[in-house]
Amino acid sequence: MSIFFKSARVSDKRKKNDFIKPLEGMAQGVKEQRAVLEMAHYYQQVQSHLQQLIDAPMNAHCYVTSYQEGQLQLAVPSAAFAAKLRQMAPSLAQAMSNRGYPISTLKIKVIAGLSRSSTPEVHQATRTNSPAAAHAALQKLYEELDPGPLSDAIKTILVKRGVEKT
Repeated sequence: MSIFFKSARVSDKRKKNDFIKPLEGMAQGVKEQRAVLEMAHYYQQVQSHLQQLIDAPMNAHCYVTSYQEGQLQLAVPSAAFAAKLRQMAPSLAQAMSNRGYPISTLKIKVIAGLSRSSTPEVHQATRTNSPAAAHAALQKLYEELDPGPLSDAIKTILVKRGVEKT
């Protein structure tokens, strides 16, 4: 009979004193692990500087995917964000160069499945989730419109929702 696994008992004293946090372990680990950690920190710095240069709420949707030898590659979730970044490219490259990240090429990739911002409060001020507010807006629009097919359609919606009586 062969023994494939034998658990070694470790004293509680050793468990508490020898614990190394994962990132500290990587920093102390082999050269390849340290290089990956250093690159992650570098990209995090580039990302931080980039978010300071781009206005909110767009900065929450722009991600650095690579930065090597003056070539910065960004990922955004939509073509609209990509178009806006292309407009900002010259000033963005100049500002990043002033911060110590010279950019000779800026590539922008649209990644449709890119997760959106995890902070919903970015758009909270402009968004109202109240049905009453939506009904009030429709009522105001209906009152401002000239009689016609659009005003008739809005009136039908208001009647179905019980906001306006016929």
